[in-house]
Amino acid sequence: MTIATDMGFEIGKHYRGKEDSDLKGCVFEFVSDDGSDLPKFKSMDNNHAPWNKGEDNWVSLDYLEVVPVETA
Repeated sequence: MTIATDMGFEIGKHYRGKEDSDLKGCVFEFVSDDGSDLPKFKSMDNNHAPWNKGEDNWVSLDYLEVVPVETA
């Protein structure tokens, strides 16, 4: 188990930034779990600078909702 999986995050699922964080409204796909509290996510939209769609980002798990976002 890792920090992310212990918290309930799953690779391949999408997660939204918490309302009280700088990531509010951003959606990220969990792509790689390195065991840290800053695993790799891919941005799913262009609506929130500085994250560009498809760009890899190392995102603090504390800034994301643990409940996955349903995507089409």
